[in-house]
Amino acid sequence: RHEGKSEPAGYTRKFPLYDYTETVKWMVYRFKNGQRPGYKEAFAYELFRRYGNEFHKLSLDYIVPIPLHYSKELKRGYNQAKLIADGLSQYLQVPVDTQHITKKRTSQESKRLNRLRRQREIKTSYTLVHPEFFKGKRVLLVDDVYTTGGTARTVSQLLLDAGCKTVYVTTVAIGQLLTT
Repeated sequence: RHEGKSEPAGYTRKFPLYDYTETVKWMVYRFKNGQRPGYKEAFAYELFRRYGNEFHKLSLDYIVPIPLHYSKELKRGYNQAKLIADGLSQYLQVPVDTQHITKKRTSQESKRLNRLRRQREIKTSYTLVHPEFFKGKRVLLVDDVYTTGGTARTVSQLLLDAGCKTVYVTTVAIGQLLTT
């Protein structure tokens, strides 16, 4: 299990649920690709069970799922990060915001890119709508998988540049499979 630690850029702490093992990779794949959208309840519950007390101590203002580009969300039928965020919102009684961060363009499937190309793709993919909305706020970003941390750092930096007080990140899985 990975413990959250202060990161050099962006967010203050990360709260991962599982290491990205073959079993977790399979669960996340099925969750993302429509075969098991019901996993959202289990993932949200397990995140709350593991980190609920800590999340409450953070005095969060918003839970923000990492957005998908609208074309990908339309094809998939849902944003898996939003499903998890909605579940956490019910447990924590903290509102979910999906209106102020957008993915402005599609990017190549990141697992097929080298690290440098992935970083460039991520840095130019997200934008804030009415960035002043986040001024002084404490935000919990939600995503399904944390691999290199590029998405979390990029979106966190956007929020901090807009005046967000603190950004935290939670994910279902963390790590990178070496056997991919």
